[in-house]
This record gives sequence, structure tokens and C-alpha cells, in this order.
Amino acid sequence: SAAARTSASVGCRGSVRLHSVVVGVMRAEILSRVMNFHDRSTCVLFGDGAGAVVLRRSEEPGVLGSVLGADGRAAEILIIPAGGSAAPASHASVDANDHAIRMPNGREVFKRAVVEMASACRELLEKSGFTPDDVDLLIPHQANARIMVAVADRLKVPIDRAVVDVESVGNTSAASIPVALDRAWRAGRVREGDLILLTSFGAGLAWGANLIRWTGPEAPGPSHVRRWPSSPAARAGSGARAPRRSPAADGAWRSATARARPTRRRRSRASRRS
Repeated sequence: SAAARTSASVGCRGSVRLHSVVVGVMRAEILSRVMNFHDRSTCVLFGDGAGAVVLRRSEEPGVLGSVLGADGRAAEILIIPAGGSAAPASHASVDANDHAIRMPNGREVFKRAVVEMASACRELLEKSGFTPDDVDLLIPHQANARIMVAVADRLKVPIDRAVVDVESVGNTSAASIPVALDRAWRAGRVREGDLILLTSFGAGLAWGANLIRWTGPEAPGPSHVRRWPSSPAARAGSGARAPRRSPAADGAWRSATARARPTRRRRSRASRRS
């Protein structure tokens, strides 16, 4: 019915169990184990999480296509320096916090993430015979709200057709797309027949995209699911109010644009007097 995130983060851990009829795709991260909590450029971004997606045999194709890419030349901009075969663990590596995630060039990570995810999505849509207008829901890797807004802008996908959930759960790396997909489904944003575009980016550098046709059921219990109109015009016509600012199910509807907008600082009385 759906494909979980393309594992674009080479350092991410996961497992796949294969059966004759059912495929279970699971992703889990405990990033708190590889955080340097004195490094504010990384420790405030990441979170622990886990998600799973079950793929079943269906009458029509569910997974329509995939695209993968990698560029090892830029691996140093997002890396855990020690703990592997090239730099085994030692007292010195532990003392230097070399077993923690490092991102020495955040601007370059931002730029590459936007460019590569958008390019992978365009390539995948083109080879699958679709356009961005056909996409019902875009679910990017939940790394940074500004990155996701920029990817949607490049693809010309309206932000109300994208899932931006990072404010509620943080960047859970390999688990972020399964978690975002689940929260969107529970909020009533995923319906049978929807064309869903998943895209991701991570350490390596590596990136990818999956295009799926949702053939699974809609969220149960429609009475407790609030269906948010997809466009401003539809919202105005329905008289619907903006969703509550809550990390619960309604959180999936909150505007990524609002979250990405810098907060205006009010001048103090002393500064106004001067």
C-alpha cells in the first residue's frame, strides 16, 4: 500500500523482513546516543523515533518508482568521525566526542538537501509519467521546515499538499518519513488512490525519492478525524477555522510557511525612546 522512506541517510539503521505476500519496512533511530549535547548546532535538531510500513499484494501497483543518488565527495559536511573501521573507538575518540554527529557546514547541507531532493522528485515524476500537479501529498524527510518549504517551492507543490511535522517530533532521521506518513494518515490527509511522493536526504551524502499510489484504507473512525480543506478558497467557503496549535493530530495541518517565518522582535521601551 505504501513505501517507507528511501534510506537516504547512510548512517541510519533499519531492517526489512520479507514474506511471500507481505513486506514489512521498519525504521528506528536512537539519535540521543550519538549527540554531543554541548553542540547546539546539532543536538537541538534531532530526536528518537521509530516507524513501520506494511506492503501487501494488491490488484494495482502501489510502489510506482524510485530514484537514488549519492555523492561521497561531500561526506565530511555531515558525519560521525569515529566508531567505524577507518577510525575505531578509543579513549581519545571518546574524549574528543568523535562518536557524535557533526555538521560543520550547515549552509551547504541545507543547499544540497534542497537541490538533491527536488531533483530526485522531478526525475522520478518524469520517468513515471506524472507532473507535480498530479501529486496529492508530498512527504519529505523531516529535517528542517525551511528545507521542506524550499523543496515544495522548487517543485511548485502548494505547501498545503506537503507534510511538515518536524516541529512536533524533531528530525528522527530514518524514522521521519514513516512517522510523518502515519501522522498524516491519522489526520485524514491520506486517502485511497492518492499519489504520494516521498523524498529524503542524509549522510553519505545520499538521497532518494519514492512514488506510491495509496491502495490501503483510510484512517478509521472518521468522526474523530478533522478533514482540513485543501485550499484557502475551500477553507473560506466551508467556514473552517485554522487548526489548533497542538502537537496532536491537528499538528499535521499547521502551516509550514508560518513555522519557517522568522519571529519579529519587538523593540524594548528603552530602544523606542532612544
